[in-house]
Amino acid sequence: MQLPYFYQLFLCSFLASLAIDCMQ
Repeated sequence: MQLPYFYQLFLCSFLASLAIDCMQ
């Protein structure tokens, strides 16, 4: 599945923020 670059970037940053929230 090909996604637009900006969408991949947004999804990656969103998942990263969730991971950071979970680690705290």
